[in-house]
Amino acid sequence: YKFRHEKKSASLKEYLRSLLQKSFNNVKIAKEKKKAFIACGEIRHLGDVIKKLKTGDQNIYFYSGEFHMDHLRFCIREKILYMLAASFDNKGKENDFDYKNGFIGLIKRLCGSKWLVYKDHDLGSCVEKAVLNNLDPYIYDITRWTRIYSNVMNSTNVCAFIIDQDEMPDKAFMAAFFKSRGIPVYCISHGYGAVKFSLPDKSRSFDISHTFLHSEYEKS
Repeated sequence: YKFRHEKKSASLKEYLRSLLQKSFNNVKIAKEKKKAFIACGEIRHLGDVIKKLKTGDQNIYFYSGEFHMDHLRFCIREKILYMLAASFDNKGKENDFDYKNGFIGLIKRLCGSKWLVYKDHDLGSCVEKAVLNNLDPYIYDITRWTRIYSNVMNSTNVCAFIIDQDEMPDKAFMAAFFKSRGIPVYCISHGYGAVKFSLPDKSRSFDISHTFLHSEYEKS
C-alpha cells in the first residue's frame, strides 16, 4: 500500500510539473519601457544578487533554458518574472543565421595557414576532419540560441545580463551574444580550480563578461 501511495504521489507531481512547464513554455512577454536585468544560472549562486537588485528601479527577470521547479518557486516567492527559452523559440528559416559556412571557412583557413602545426607535425587535417564531422549538433544549438536571444532582446528592454559562469559552451555563447549587441554581461563567479601558471596581463584577452569574484584565492 505504501509503495502504491508513493507511486501515485510521484505520478501526480510529474503531471503537475508537466502542466506548469507547458504553461510557462507559452508565456508571452509584453515589452515594457522600464529597463530590465535578466539573470540566468543557479539560484544558490545568483539568489542574493537578484534579491538586492529588486531594491533598484529596474525590472528583474529570471531566464532558464529549461523548466526547473526550484527556479519557479524562487520567482514566485520573490515576485519576479520567470522566462523559459521555449517562449522565445519562434522557429523561422533555419538559414537565417548562416553559421555553418562561416565556421567551415574558418576551420579551413586555420588548417591551410599551418596554424595547427606543433613541433613540425601538421595536425590540420586531423582537426579539420574531427571538427567538420561533428559540426551539425553544435551549429543547430547556436542557431537556436541566436534565434532565442534575438527574440529575448526584441521582447524585453534588457539593460544587463547576469550569469553564474561563462566557460561552458551555452553560457559562453550567451555572454558573447549579448556583449556583441552592446548589453553588459556580469558573471558572479563561484570558484575556479587551482592552476600552476599565470598569464601576463598583455595576454589576458578572454573577456566576455565582467566577473565578480568571491574568494580571496580568486582575487589574488
